[in-house]
Amino acid sequence: MTSPLAELVTYGGETLTDRSATIAGVGALMAANNYRRGFFIQNINATTDLWVNFLGGTAAAGTPGSIRLGPYDAYESPWGGASLAAISVSGAPAGHIITAWEY
Repeated sequence: MTSPLAELVTYGGETLTDRSATIAGVGALMAANNYRRGFFIQNINATTDLWVNFLGGTAAAGTPGSIRLGPYDAYESPWGGASLAAISVSGAPAGHIITAWEY
């Protein structure tokens, strides 16, 4: 099944860049980007949480600066209010699927 956002070329006049990934543990999802206007992240895992840190730190369960996305939960930054820092994610098990875009 394809997400409706996958059909978009632009969002709010900005070009979408696909940052979707399959991760094993902890990893960088998006590099720091001074031109980022917003981002979208969805946890595509039916049973486990995904932790996201969009302040440039390392994502980890229960740590300051990390937010929890439960199974199938999503987060979209406010338009024009997105962090410009690197965005990291942490999730188990290996093979954790994430849908993500930045614009």
